Amino acid sequence: MSMGSREAGRFARATGPGRAVAALVPAALVAVLLLRWNAMRAASREEQRCRQALVRAARIVLVGELSASIAHEIHQPLSAIRSNADAARLLLGQPSVPTQELPRILDCIRCDTVRAQEVIHRLRKLLERGTLVRRDLNLHALLEEVIKMLGDEAQRRGVVLVLHSHAARAMVLGDEVQLQQVMLNVILNAMDAMRGTAAAARTAFIETRDGPGHIVVQVHDRGHGFSPDEAEALFQAFFTTKDGGMGLGLSISRSILEAHGGTIHAASRSGGGAVFTIRLPVRPEPAHAEAVDPVQGAGMSPAWPSEGARTAARSTEVTQ
Repeated sequence: MSMGSREAGRFARATGPGRAVAALVPAALVAVLLLRWNAMRAASREEQRCRQALVRAARIVLVGELSASIAHEIHQPLSAIRSNADAARLLLGQPSVPTQELPRILDCIRCDTVRAQEVIHRLRKLLERGTLVRRDLNLHALLEEVIKMLGDEAQRRGVVLVLHSHAARAMVLGDEVQLQQVMLNVILNAMDAMRGTAAAARTAFIETRDGPGHIVVQVHDRGHGFSPDEAEALFQAFFTTKDGGMGLGLSISRSILEAHGGTIHAASRSGGGAVFTIRLPVRPEPAHAEAVDPVQGAGMSPAWPSEGARTAARSTEVTQ
């Protein structure tokens, strides 16, 4: 039967186990259904392409927010390399070359080169255009990497980042770059919320806990908080409380987490500030005592580090 034929086509329609009923369907109807099906497939592919482009655009905006810190992070090892190269040149110009110093200088140059390469590698991973690649990930290691990426930015803003990894099970199945994007967004939002907070109180507290079948990540800040109505609106596209913000970061973060079978919620803390709670399914493990979700709500208060525990330079802290 051709697409333009006026004749009916013969089809077998299954009506139950072992039964099929022959049916006649007009050829024109078949053609319409095929065209509609092809159009729906094309629309679905275009929607997926647009969604991936939007996620990548949000990553580019994220990198733009960190550009000053990234430039500083690359500038430091490059400056050290230049200084050590100048020192080596001076030594080589002396009548009696102290060769015992050269290996140490070369080792310093090599270490600083590796540091610069690591910064560029992290940046390329965040910006590269790639397909969704899900694999086993250790969420504790991912969070440590994110905090390392934010180290210079946190120091520039006078914020201390404290990570407490309490979860016994931290293996998840996910796309590393997309989950990094989520954690970067949430922690950056916590840092943004503390712009007006007293310098001595600018601490973002990140912790992980076990839940029933999932891992819980909570990010606490000491910012201005928000109303219950704003808590849900935060995840709507183009809603923002920041000057110059696009209002896409948290909306895209929620979409990424839902695609990974996870959730994200926000609430104000009773003592001031806000807490973002992320849940992600953990990889199945041999049966043992069922974990109990310790997070009864998003308003629990962490054990904030004492002022004496804050470093003078407000550098990033990672504690296990």
